[in-house]
Amino acid sequence: MIPGFKKSALTWNDILMYLSLIGRHLRLMVLLVCFSLMMGLTFYVYAKPVYYAKALIGRDSFALPVDTDTVYGPSQIQYHISAPHIIQRALRTLGINEDWDDIQRHHVKKIQTSMTSVGDVELHIWPHNKGLLYTLPEALLESYQDYVREQRAKTR
Repeated sequence: MIPGFKKSALTWNDILMYLSLIGRHLRLMVLLVCFSLMMGLTFYVYAKPVYYAKALIGRDSFALPVDTDTVYGPSQIQYHISAPHIIQRALRTLGINEDWDDIQRHHVKKIQTSMTSVGDVELHIWPHNKGLLYTLPEALLESYQDYVREQRAKTR
C-alpha cells in the first residue's frame, strides 16, 4: 500500500521512502542502460561491415538458327549468375582465388537475383569489401557470358 494514500498530509518519512524507492530503481535502470551500451559498442567493434549493391542487367536477344533460348534464356541468367562456380570465376578474375566457403565467410555475404516485369534481371549483392561493391557486378556478368560461350562451344 502506498504510504500517505489515506492521509491528506505528506510527512518527511513519506518523502524519504519515495526517494529510496526511486534510488533503488534508478541504479537498476542506469546499470541496464550501461550494459546495453556496452553490448552495442562490442557489436560495433567486432562486427564485419556489409555493403549493398544493386545492378540491373538488360538483355537484348536475337533469334539464332538453333533454339538455345530454353537453355540460355533470360530466365536462366537468373539462376546461373548466382551459382557458386560463376561467383568463384568472377572473383578469380578480380584476384581472389579461394574456395566457396571462404568466399562466403570473408568476401560476399549474399548474392540474390530477381526478374523485373520487362524481363531484365536485378542483381543484389552484399559484399564485405567496399572494393567488390563496384567491380563484382560487372565481373559476374562477364563470367556468366564466358560460361555461356564455353557451353555453346561444347555443344557445337
